[in-house]
Amino acid sequence: MLVAVGATPRVAYFHPRYGKRVRVEHWGCAKWQGEHVAGNLLEENEPYLKSPYFFDELVVRGDLAARDFTAFWMRDGQVTAAMNVNQWDDGDALKALVEGHAAVTARNLP
Repeated sequence: MLVAVGATPRVAYFHPRYGKRVRVEHWGCAKWQGEHVAGNLLEENEPYLKSPYFFDELVVRGDLAARDFTAFWMRDGQVTAAMNVNQWDDGDALKALVEGHAAVTARNLP
């Protein structure tokens, strides 16, 4: 078995959520993929589903200066990642929005 993890510039991996290979050069990948692979080597056998941070369009709702906002990363008319800052009740709705693959525009985001 060959295992490779990390923020490597020439390695792409198949991402089940997007149905294609993605390449992410970010320190977070090195950390999260390493943890994930360790689990799979211990026979957890789960797909790597962590969403990368970088996408085509970033939409922010709220007040950045006050650190009270939600950020939406979009690609091809879908929210592919979301992050809430100091908006504690939004987590489940944001997760559903990302995992639901609904067609949205920047204008009709919450």
